[in-house]
Amino acid sequence: MIAGTITIIDDCSFKVSNFSYDGLAPAVHWWGAKSLGVKDLRNGQELNPMKVTGPVNGLDMTVPLLTQGATWDNVTYIVAWCETALADFGHVKLMPAAMAPSMSAAGRKMLEY
Repeated sequence: MIAGTITIIDDCSFKVSNFSYDGLAPAVHWWGAKSLGVKDLRNGQELNPMKVTGPVNGLDMTVPLLTQGATWDNVTYIVAWCETALADFGHVKLMPAAMAPSMSAAGRKMLEY
Protein backbone atom coordinates (compact mmCIF):
# COMPACT_ATOMS: atom_id res chain seq x y z
CA MET A 1 0.00 0.00 0.00
CA ILE A 2 1.24 3.46 -0.91
CA ALA A 3 -0.49 6.85 -0.72
CA GLY A 4 0.27 10.56 -0.77
CA THR A 5 0.15 13.75 -2.80
CA ILE A 6 2.92 14.90 -5.14
CA THR A 7 3.55 18.59 -5.79
CA ILE A 8 6.16 19.87 -8.23
CA ILE A 9 8.21 22.49 -6.38
CA ASP A 10 10.52 23.69 -9.16
CA ASP A 11 12.48 22.41 -12.15
CA CYS A 12 14.58 20.08 -10.01
CA SER A 13 12.47 18.84 -7.07
CA PHE A 14 9.09 17.61 -5.92
CA LYS A 15 7.35 17.24 -2.58
CA VAL A 16 5.49 14.19 -1.35
CA SER A 17 2.91 15.11 1.30
CA ASN A 18 1.11 12.82 3.72
CA PHE A 19 3.12 9.89 2.37
CA SER A 20 2.20 6.42 3.59
CA TYR A 21 3.91 3.21 2.58
CA ASP A 22 3.77 -0.30 4.04
CA GLY A 23 7.45 -0.96 3.26
CA LEU A 24 6.91 -4.42 1.80
CA ALA A 25 8.85 -4.00 -1.47
CA PRO A 26 12.58 -4.86 -1.43
CA ALA A 27 13.96 -1.76 -3.23
CA VAL A 28 11.53 1.03 -4.16
CA HIS A 29 12.93 4.23 -5.71
CA TRP A 30 11.37 7.37 -7.16
CA TRP A 31 11.38 6.67 -10.88
CA GLY A 32 10.50 8.72 -13.95
CA ALA A 33 8.86 7.19 -17.01
CA LYS A 34 7.25 8.34 -20.26
CA SER A 35 4.37 5.85 -19.92
CA LEU A 36 3.24 2.95 -17.76
CA GLY A 37 4.08 0.43 -20.48
CA VAL A 38 6.53 -2.26 -19.43
CA LYS A 39 9.18 -1.08 -21.92
CA ASP A 40 8.93 2.58 -20.82
CA LEU A 41 9.02 1.63 -17.14
CA ARG A 42 12.08 -0.55 -17.62
CA ASN A 43 13.75 2.18 -19.71
CA GLY A 44 12.75 4.92 -17.28
CA GLN A 45 15.19 6.61 -14.96
CA GLU A 46 15.76 6.80 -11.28
CA LEU A 47 14.98 10.37 -10.20
CA ASN A 48 16.86 10.11 -6.93
CA PRO A 49 19.06 7.28 -5.59
CA MET A 50 17.28 7.40 -2.20
CA LYS A 51 15.46 4.17 -1.41
CA VAL A 52 11.84 4.58 -0.34
CA THR A 53 11.72 2.65 2.92
CA GLY A 54 8.91 1.99 5.30
CA PRO A 55 6.65 1.53 6.90
CA VAL A 56 5.79 5.23 7.14
CA ASN A 57 2.52 7.05 7.71
CA GLY A 58 1.83 10.75 7.08
CA LEU A 59 5.43 11.67 6.18
CA ASP A 60 6.24 14.86 4.21
CA MET A 61 9.45 14.83 2.14
CA THR A 62 11.13 16.89 -0.56
CA VAL A 63 12.83 14.86 -3.28
CA PRO A 64 15.51 16.55 -5.43
CA LEU A 65 16.12 15.22 -8.93
CA LEU A 66 19.69 13.98 -8.49
CA THR A 67 20.11 11.66 -11.45
CA GLN A 68 22.04 13.22 -14.33
CA GLY A 69 19.70 14.14 -17.17
CA ALA A 70 16.52 13.96 -15.07
CA THR A 71 14.17 16.79 -16.04
CA TRP A 72 10.41 17.17 -16.09
CA ASP A 73 10.64 17.22 -19.90
CA ASN A 74 11.68 13.54 -19.75
CA VAL A 75 9.03 12.47 -17.23
CA THR A 76 5.30 11.90 -17.71
CA TYR A 77 4.88 9.65 -14.65
CA ILE A 78 6.51 9.64 -11.24
CA VAL A 79 6.51 6.03 -10.12
CA ALA A 80 7.31 4.28 -6.84
CA TRP A 81 9.24 1.61 -8.77
CA CYS A 82 10.95 -1.51 -7.52
CA GLU A 83 13.70 -2.46 -9.95
CA THR A 84 14.28 -5.76 -8.10
CA ALA A 85 10.68 -6.92 -8.53
CA LEU A 86 10.10 -4.92 -11.75
CA ALA A 87 6.92 -3.61 -10.13
CA ASP A 88 5.00 -0.31 -9.98
CA PHE A 89 3.88 0.20 -6.37
CA GLY A 90 2.15 3.50 -7.14
CA HIS A 91 2.37 6.27 -9.70
CA VAL A 92 1.10 9.70 -10.62
CA LYS A 93 0.72 11.26 -14.06
CA LEU A 94 2.13 14.76 -14.32
CA MET A 95 -0.26 17.36 -15.65
CA PRO A 96 0.93 19.36 -18.69
CA ALA A 97 1.78 22.94 -17.69
CA ALA A 98 -0.90 24.30 -20.03
CA MET A 99 -3.57 22.40 -18.05
CA ALA A 100 -2.32 23.47 -14.63
CA PRO A 101 -4.14 26.17 -12.66
CA SER A 102 -0.99 28.31 -13.01
CA MET A 103 1.29 28.38 -16.04
CA SER A 104 4.22 27.73 -13.71
CA ALA A 105 5.11 24.17 -12.74
CA ALA A 106 6.22 25.34 -9.30
CA GLY A 107 3.67 24.61 -6.62
CA ARG A 108 1.42 22.68 -8.99
CA LYS A 109 -0.36 19.79 -7.29
CA MET A 110 -0.41 16.52 -9.11
CA LEU A 111 -2.91 13.72 -8.85
CA GLU A 112 -2.88 11.76 -5.63
CA TYR A 113 -1.71 8.18 -5.88
